[in-house]
Amino acid sequence: MSENTDLNSLFHHYWQDYQEEKTVASGLAYENQLRQHCDLNESLDSLKELDGFLIAVRRDVLAKVTKANLNLDNKGIEDLLLQKEEFRNLLLFIGCYTGHVLAKQHDTQVNFLTQAQLQQINPQFKHDSFIYSMAVNYTKNKQTQFSEKISTINQPYLFFVYEPMIMRLCGGDNYALTSIQGQAKIADSLYQSVIDRLPAKKTLNKQDTTNSNLNNPKDIYSILLTELETIPVKQTQAVEQYEKAKKVMEKFDDFAKQQGKAPAEIQLSDTHTNVCQQALNIIKRSAELGNTTAMLHLAVYHIRGDWLPQDIAQGVELIKKSANAQDKRAMNTLSKMYYQGVEGILPADTNLAKHWLEIASKGGHPDARKIHYEMRKAEMMINERKNEEETDKKYFYLFSVLAVFVLIILIIL
Repeated sequence: MSENTDLNSLFHHYWQDYQEEKTVASGLAYENQLRQHCDLNESLDSLKELDGFLIAVRRDVLAKVTKANLNLDNKGIEDLLLQKEEFRNLLLFIGCYTGHVLAKQHDTQVNFLTQAQLQQINPQFKHDSFIYSMAVNYTKNKQTQFSEKISTINQPYLFFVYEPMIMRLCGGDNYALTSIQGQAKIADSLYQSVIDRLPAKKTLNKQDTTNSNLNNPKDIYSILLTELETIPVKQTQAVEQYEKAKKVMEKFDDFAKQQGKAPAEIQLSDTHTNVCQQALNIIKRSAELGNTTAMLHLAVYHIRGDWLPQDIAQGVELIKKSANAQDKRAMNTLSKMYYQGVEGILPADTNLAKHWLEIASKGGHPDARKIHYEMRKAEMMINERKNEEETDKKYFYLFSVLAVFVLIILIIL
């Protein structure tokens, strides 16, 4: 697209269709899964959900590649995905949405620049890769016009949003991108990439620093609460005490849901406040005695600020403690947390995410076992392909030596 307004207009139509729950024009790959997984409410936390969604897409793609017996490395998978128009549309939609969220944090206008426009502004910009076919320009103030010269692609208000997306979808130990803007490493997270580009003195809203969607059944902590019921882990400490306190807190949780409010917004009578506090104290004591189910229950309350003062760091520590105590539910949750990162507390770390996924799989967590199995199959196929390439190189080398040897013999004769 040659005009700046084209991308802006295209995203406007995509976004309008998406908000009106219509099928997005031109088609998006994984559109139904995107709607189910993500609440695109223009908050920073919605980028965490997009990070999780991209990981789910990656797992699905790896499973399909493995099932089809395709000998593809990470770069081959990237090329395969980008051949499909619906997948390119998906990346465009998510990329523009991310740029919109970033510009909103800067309280400014966003422009989506095509490759041709970047070349017009800076003739030295010559990159044909899809990754650099679009950049987000979030200018310093609302009065800055598109005609302003961008003297270098390293200028602070230019964001090549496809870089972290491709890294999250296809990156790995044997395939890593080097940022076109000279950064040593590209974050494989949209959330972290935007956080790194926030205004220096930006104060995040409570909605953004906590998790605005923690009461959404699709978020990892709600899933964890469900797993406390559906994936039992045998406990030896404070079992009866915890179960009684849990039933009391379930009544308070149900009451908050009926009111359509977060627990922090509920005003309890003095009597009910005392009952709630007594139940929480029992859950705390159960956790201190080593009951990992109580630890995880308490962790979710701390992270959400449900019935307790919000303390995300304390919640994260309880999940870590439970994971180190071999609770498979905590291990699987910690893996997800490392994939997404917890702002200011737990940096995103793909290697640690894989580590805890593997341990959760070995511990018998059903979802972790499925995901780990598919990932291992895909990695094995990639390694086999690498070995085949190395073998091909060795054969070529031997053939070259043999050819030289034959030539020498012919010359001698």
